[in-house]
Amino acid sequence: MTCRQTWFSLACGLALFYAAAIPAWGESYVELFIGGVHTENDHIPFSIRHPYPNGVSSEILAVPGRIHLAINQSGTAGLRLGTWFVQDGFPRFNPPPWMRYFGCYFDFSFHRLDYRPQKMDTLSIDNVPPVFGIKAVPNDKHTNRFLSEARVFTLAFMVAARYGFFPTDEVPFGRLQPYIALGPGLFIMDQEVTVQTMSWLAERKMFTNWFNISPQSNTSVSVCLIGDAGLRWMFNKHFSADLFFRFRRATPGFTYKYRDPLTSQYTSFTMHPTFNIYSLNLGLAYHF
Repeated sequence: MTCRQTWFSLACGLALFYAAAIPAWGESYVELFIGGVHTENDHIPFSIRHPYPNGVSSEILAVPGRIHLAINQSGTAGLRLGTWFVQDGFPRFNPPPWMRYFGCYFDFSFHRLDYRPQKMDTLSIDNVPPVFGIKAVPNDKHTNRFLSEARVFTLAFMVAARYGFFPTDEVPFGRLQPYIALGPGLFIMDQEVTVQTMSWLAERKMFTNWFNISPQSNTSVSVCLIGDAGLRWMFNKHFSADLFFRFRRATPGFTYKYRDPLTSQYTSFTMHPTFNIYSLNLGLAYHF
């Protein structure tokens, strides 16, 4: 599925959800929220090769091929549309009373996920055929630099359960409403990376000067797991504040194609990170 097809499908789903909720005039709501994001450190399998024509040279590899993630914390913002399954909720839907404890919501959020400039251990490996009589690089380790900039869009469809405390005539379910939610989401990440490295020239028995590898940005669309735990306070039947914690686990994949600055050959490298992302958010909602 292309990125354009993904956005079109999500827009259609959002339009259908909103169109169904508007006539309800029950416990449906729209919410804007902001918050802070922290990404748990992880390691990424990673390698870059610089093979020369005819095999008359060496390659340089990231060995053990892992980037120690040092990710900047960032802010986030999002929009949520939701409803609870009450008897005056969706048209032509008359749930039993116990269903008022359950609901669903759809939300969209955005934040950045940038790797700070960091060092990456590298080992040069000689791939020159023995016939040339060139001695292999003796476990020569170097420190390269790695950094990136990324934009993350998350679209979540959540099934939620709640409980109510402090009921009033205006808010019969209760002004204080703790809730939990679980569901799948689409994790859309657009990332640009820069690697500053060097390569071993077996013919000259020397390393090159530092050079940058900066391929074009790459977008990954993957399914992620999302869990929310929140506390909503109803000021009245139309306005509420929502404080919630969100956890996401995502495993995007990237393939970066670029032209090797040493050989002018086209090559590529891959990244397959696993992210555990935590965020604390505060929202304001209008109920209709």
